[in-house]
Amino acid sequence: MRGLLVGILVVGIVTASAATAAATSQDAASTRAFIKSETSFVTAFVTRHASEEAVADALVNHISVSCPGALAADPQDGDRAQQHTYGGFQMEASAELALAEFAPLRTAAARSIREDERLRWSDPAIDRAIAGEVRRARVTLALKPPDLCAEAKASAATRFTKLPSASTRFLKVAAIAFGGNFSAVDLVRLMRGYAPKDVNVAIKRLTDLQDRADRLNSKFVSKVYPRMTLALFGTAGGASYQS
Repeated sequence: MRGLLVGILVVGIVTASAATAAATSQDAASTRAFIKSETSFVTAFVTRHASEEAVADALVNHISVSCPGALAADPQDGDRAQQHTYGGFQMEASAELALAEFAPLRTAAARSIREDERLRWSDPAIDRAIAGEVRRARVTLALKPPDLCAEAKASAATRFTKLPSASTRFLKVAAIAFGGNFSAVDLVRLMRGYAPKDVNVAIKRLTDLQDRADRLNSKFVSKVYPRMTLALFGTAGGASYQS
């Protein structure tokens, strides 16, 4: 969800410089509510990280047992169609790991969606940014990945010249779910000019929590993703993981 960050953040910086004088009571209330909502969600991410890793481990173990090295033939060295298939499976593996990490947070995410979708600001840029994040979060909650082993088997029947239709559909929706990728702190920066002074401590707490969450996520990626690619592709390399 970070793809929109550069363009919207520029707008946000310009807007925030003049926002304080024009801020309404609704702006202040929405900013305060958003900080509270996002703090709750990031706290859930941090406190449930062991569960997130357990779900990801279960996915890796399923592949290790059910279809170890299913793509070890390395279609990345084949013709254009095989290379396309290989790249698709790399992206699918990355997306499925992201969903595994997200799974223990579904209740917290649904609560955050309900709270954030009601918020409004006088600045249309902030409304659009929040609406985009709510939309992507809804898509993520609804996203159902296909079984990687079954998809690899189906593709093997075509000598890896075709990515199965279920994988293709999944990747199209996953691109929406994971496209953009604002962090909570990124979004707070957009509305910083509307924040009441008494939430400065809460903003600092959220920033610290986000830093901790980012460190945990980096550790998760370095630990789990190589195991995933080793199980599926027979190598610890593969596509870059994004969460």
